Amino acid sequence: MVVVGLLAVEDGLFANTAESDYYLVRGRQSYWGDRHKVESDLWIAALQIAESIQAGKPQAAHDYESMSEDELEEFLGGLHFRAYTEGVRIARNYDFSSCQTVADVGGGTCGIAIGLAGALPHLHVTILELPSFVPVAWRFVERAGVAERVQVQTVDVVNQPLKDTFDVALLKAFIQVLSLEEAHQALSNVHMALKTGGTIYISDLVLDDSRLTPPNATLFSPVYVTIYEHGQNRTVQEYRDLVAEAGFEGFEFHADRIITARKSAHAHSSDASLQ
Repeated sequence: MVVVGLLAVEDGLFANTAESDYYLVRGRQSYWGDRHKVESDLWIAALQIAESIQAGKPQAAHDYESMSEDELEEFLGGLHFRAYTEGVRIARNYDFSSCQTVADVGGGTCGIAIGLAGALPHLHVTILELPSFVPVAWRFVERAGVAERVQVQTVDVVNQPLKDTFDVALLKAFIQVLSLEEAHQALSNVHMALKTGGTIYISDLVLDDSRLTPPNATLFSPVYVTIYEHGQNRTVQEYRDLVAEAGFEGFEFHADRIITARKSAHAHSSDASLQ
């Protein structure tokens, strides 16, 4: 570890370097050590692409319902840091000054919510998750010390209307795990829950319309065949169509590959028809 720069030798004793102190101290928001579980799962899935295509169904499907709370926490822990840094990045790059309430849709890792809440103290964030994720999500929230401004709410966003209304909805790695029909239903429910003028932010691995770029999204696309029944990386145009069909307007695909759209002042009539 000294040779690769993760430990230093000081006065005959080993000590963390700045890098290991930041990434490898368990309990910190920046801890990266649980990432091995996610990487292991993805490698196993990638090795079953051919079998999944031949069988016509995923051979490395993620069954979160069958995981124990500890297993689920370990898996989500591997995703937490990237979600946390994404929350901080979004808070820095976009204007939330007029917002007070945020829905983190499918935010089981709690990273987006914790990153936002830490960077913007005026925000109150509600994580919307399936029942099996909620106890684990509370662990992350309480560990981060943000329980006063980050709540966890049980809801199936695809099949149920949201209980509250929000200024902003954030969806990270959510639409890409759904079928087009499920994505439309979820976005419609989110649209109904947003206040007039409210903004939706989508942070997925978005493919360019050629489906050949960017490399990370293109190369990862086949792995979805092995994990999800219907989920897959989708193109900019597919997202444009989805958000428009759900009633959003002002679609923008930003340079950082975040998608935004807003609920217009004339949206109440379309919401009524959805109900």
